Amino acid sequence: MEQFINLLNNILKSKIEHVLIESYVEDSLKNDLFIFEELVLKDKNLSKLFYLYDELSSNLGLDENLSNQLIEKSIIIYENSVNKISPKKIKEINMWVDHVKVKNNYEDLDTIFSNNVLNIVEQVLSKKTIVEKLKTPPFEIKKTKILFHEKNDSINQCGEKRTYRNG
Repeated sequence: MEQFINLLNNILKSKIEHVLIESYVEDSLKNDLFIFEELVLKDKNLSKLFYLYDELSSNLGLDENLSNQLIEKSIIIYENSVNKISPKKIKEINMWVDHVKVKNNYEDLDTIFSNNVLNIVEQVLSKKTIVEKLKTPPFEIKKTKILFHEKNDSINQCGEKRTYRNG
């Protein structure tokens, strides 16, 4: 069952994100958001997993200790939720996004959620990568003032406008 669910979390989640982005461009967002809500958001366990993947792939500006605690708690939540998702639900989601070809955007997360004892080194390396991501401060959008000036004007380092006359 775990391998089937991992298909959801890496490929299907990446495919769903792609479908939603493309639907915005193609003006079909309302329809795809409705499908997303019905198939994912209304399923408590699926929505938990989507939240975990989003949270653990975000720049949160946490320290190393908090990052490790977040990962450990997330693994517990994942393990408690993953087996409660029906194969039928996964099949429905797959039918919706099956036509999409994308790369897995969540390989490190899939690795740390895996119970495969043969990839312990990969799990440690993936956890390290995720911790570094969680330690990265969130991206801030800063307002920038753009100054326009006429062709013969220039702006000096203090933001003062200087006018140059021809001749």
